[in-house]
Amino acid sequence: MGLREPVTARGPALTEEGVHVLNKRLEQWLIRIGIFVLPSLVAVSIYLPSGLLMPSRLVILGLAVGTAWQFLRHPSKEPVLVGVVVVSAVFLAFGALGALRFPQGVQLSHGAVLGFAVLVCLAFSILGSDRGMVRAAVWGWLASLAVTGVVGTWEILTDQYLPGNTPAVYWKPLDWTYNLIAATYDNPNLYAYHITVGLLLVPLAWRLAPGWTRWLLIPFAAWQIVLLLRTSGRLAQIAFLIGVVVWLLCNRRTRLVTVILLALLAGSMALGMPPGSQALEYLHLDQATAPGSSVWVRLLLLNSALWILPHTGYLGTGPGGFEHWALLPENPHQFYGLNNAHSGLTEVLCEYGVVTFAVFAAALVAMVVCACRWMRGSDTLTRALGSAAIALTVTVLPLSTAHSTWLSQPLMGAHLGLVVLLLSACRSTGEQQTATAPAASHHQKALPNSLKR
Repeated sequence: MGLREPVTARGPALTEEGVHVLNKRLEQWLIRIGIFVLPSLVAVSIYLPSGLLMPSRLVILGLAVGTAWQFLRHPSKEPVLVGVVVVSAVFLAFGALGALRFPQGVQLSHGAVLGFAVLVCLAFSILGSDRGMVRAAVWGWLASLAVTGVVGTWEILTDQYLPGNTPAVYWKPLDWTYNLIAATYDNPNLYAYHITVGLLLVPLAWRLAPGWTRWLLIPFAAWQIVLLLRTSGRLAQIAFLIGVVVWLLCNRRTRLVTVILLALLAGSMALGMPPGSQALEYLHLDQATAPGSSVWVRLLLLNSALWILPHTGYLGTGPGGFEHWALLPENPHQFYGLNNAHSGLTEVLCEYGVVTFAVFAAALVAMVVCACRWMRGSDTLTRALGSAAIALTVTVLPLSTAHSTWLSQPLMGAHLGLVVLLLSACRSTGEQQTATAPAASHHQKALPNSLKR
């Protein structure tokens, strides 16, 4: 009897511990599944229930609840989390202030989209330390490219379009030569935006892919580049090229050659010689003085925002207010009733005010600086995480300008949340390597890689 009592007493404790471990693993897997499917749900959102029942929003709410529960059990003061909290608080404060001051132009649906973007960024700033979450995000984005790519390829091969492709539905009956693809989005520019974000993750996916499977990424990327070209999304294409340059500059082997090529390109631009002259033609800067052109319209809408700002005391109109103020009769900057900002930063400036714009711009700069700092002296995977974070941060400007609206698009939150996740992962892996550096050096072993263990 005396020998059996300790075994009996120990049994329940082991069972409780096992249940706790099982619950923790189940929670982690559910969060990873949510992160994995989020980009695909965003991509097909116009064909799914809308409002609060939108599947992507339900997933975001689930991620927020799960992450909040983890944070309450293990509170932390991670700098990425602190930064997200500060920026989010400024957005929410000035958004609420604008809504209270100018309720006639406020669109609560726009504020809701921003609110869910905040939840994504808050959750991802905490989850970045888990290697499984980063893998889920990267492969989830590539899976979403595959899903939308099937539809995009079908559009090319059949010259048919889904009913949600608004430009095709309108223009195809009027012009049989119309052939811009949008896959599951309602506009080719949004699809181009989606492809660009995913393509800039391919070099990171190369580091994460096991063995020979990484070679499959080459034909996959080539396929997506073809689809990107068929969208004719010029700003997204420019963003992709900028992101590629960032990756090349972040790689020690290609940095010098890239700098030399960029210098030659800048010199040929100044002299008006190829390839610089061809690059300038591709940018269409001459359209700035051509009434009705894409660049001219965007500059006109920027002037509209600058006209609106003083009338709001430089504090912003509130969520979605630009669309109302742009059509006021006294606004001198109007063009055929066009009231979409066509620039994410213009939306931020006009709807959330100068303070919010300055904080947001400073946050983007800080993200690049922090990524450069945390990836310095680290292993190849940590540098890849930092490089991906930088590439997706510096492309916020062109990508946010690609479509007519930005702050009202679920894709915006998915993009910013991904950047936050990568930045948090970069810091986490860099810290772990720094902390284990003395031991590794002493034992003459390679530094452990938290994303590969």
